[in-house]
Amino acid sequence: MREFEAEQDWVLNPGDMLYLPPNVAHYGVAVDDCMTYSVGFRAPSQADLLERLLGEWVNMPALQQRFTDKSRVLQSDPTIISKDDLDRLGDLLVAALPDEKAARQWLKREYREMKS
Repeated sequence: MREFEAEQDWVLNPGDMLYLPPNVAHYGVAVDDCMTYSVGFRAPSQADLLERLLGEWVNMPALQQRFTDKSRVLQSDPTIISKDDLDRLGDLLVAALPDEKAARQWLKREYREMKS
């Protein structure tokens, strides 16, 4: 880091550990022969959680329902998606999304697995 200006300074002894909360810039320099470790933990983003949740759920048999157009009216232009088709596709997608209770149950199970 160029021109890093420390607001605080610590000298640690063997066996000491320093915790720095997220988003705190730091620059460590050894004052003697030693081994240092820096461990970082990254909280999951919404995208991370959704990717894991949906990655697990996409293979559920209940989500293998396909769009059907049995009651579809013949269109003059096959390149246009009708409002009815869009509504039915939207309903199909929304029905596939987990409800809040199921999502929370998955999160509890996932969190237990992350800890072990």
